[in-house]
Amino acid sequence: MMAIEFKQLKSSDMFIMFKIINKIGLNEIKNQLEPKTIEKLVDGFKGKGKAKDNESLIYSVGLSVTIEMANVIIGNLPKCEDEIYTLLSRVSGKSKKEISELDMVTFTEYIVEFVKKDEFKDFTKVALKLFN
Repeated sequence: MMAIEFKQLKSSDMFIMFKIINKIGLNEIKNQLEPKTIEKLVDGFKGKGKAKDNESLIYSVGLSVTIEMANVIIGNLPKCEDEIYTLLSRVSGKSKKEISELDMVTFTEYIVEFVKKDEFKDFTKVALKLFN
């Protein structure tokens, strides 16, 4: 794997990140975490006898929520393709065309490395305060 270096995130990058978050379906994900939705899942697992104890119930509900969240993200990801190319272009110094032509493994590595950036983690923590 080649070393991937990104520029420091700037305030102007925040706006494109908000576009990505919006298009990825944050509200749909939030709906999966609503108490009523969780209660339905719990009742469903209890009623079908699939959860024999609290630990297996927690595991089953958690897995169901995780799968549904992944489904929302994967389903909405194509909606923000251009924004992802733009963001990675801005922080990598490569053109959008270069980013869009990366092979799948390298492109995935770019996304993973970007998400692992301390600034991205800090941004996420601060942005989540909007929902409290």
